[in-house]
Amino acid sequence: MSAYYNEFKPEAAHMLRQLIKDGLIADGEVDERSITEVTADEVKGFTQCHFFAGCGGWSIALRKSGWSDDRRVWTGSCPCQPFSSAGSKRGKEDERHLLPIWCGLVTECRPTIIFGEQVERAISYGWLDEAAATMEKEKYAFASAVLCADAAESDHERKRLWFVAQSEEYDDTRRCEKVQEQDERETSERQKKWLSEFGSTNGTKFVTLDDGFKRRIPDVQPQICLLVDALPRQGDIEHLIGNAIDIEVASRFIKACM
Repeated sequence: MSAYYNEFKPEAAHMLRQLIKDGLIADGEVDERSITEVTADEVKGFTQCHFFAGCGGWSIALRKSGWSDDRRVWTGSCPCQPFSSAGSKRGKEDERHLLPIWCGLVTECRPTIIFGEQVERAISYGWLDEAAATMEKEKYAFASAVLCADAAESDHERKRLWFVAQSEEYDDTRRCEKVQEQDERETSERQKKWLSEFGSTNGTKFVTLDDGFKRRIPDVQPQICLLVDALPRQGDIEHLIGNAIDIEVASRFIKACM
């Protein structure tokens, strides 16, 4: 039993294999076919399935949140191009609207819990309504939230829609109290560290929240931090990371769901 990564872009698949080799994401197999060619029988034997896997961010976020590699889960960040302000804006008419294909695999395989992410603009195209209605029809409890990267102390906004779908068979109550206590300790330590590092204005705009902590509103772009070597072009790296999820936000979302 291992992880399954579905990613049709060769440069991203290359990065996934390197991350697996380096032990930075869960051990598993990388499938470079389009999700439209994947059948339910081919993925039922895997412990974790990561569709539209990109740079493997969901596996890293799961580990960061305390979710072990041998614990069942599905993740997916469906293509954003049909809905993104920088994309085609054709919405559900775009051939890259692959939510129905992914939900078809969900219906057949019945994973107990699913995490996913999409650009916030997809909500106005009915993407969230479609996802929620489909999951709830299959007896999944569905919840979502729009979260920004700067809420997790990042230097950029990166507003995204995050969601979780949980089946009737899922039962994880024994972990909840332990996770909540751990998260409260980490949150307190993180807030103190952040204030000590960014307490001065230093040319950056700040607002003060109701709880007394400052929130940064910077005028900067995110920096690129390389995880692996051997990608052929800098442009490939920028494209992959530009489409990647924010791991810190994903990790906190997973913890909140736990």
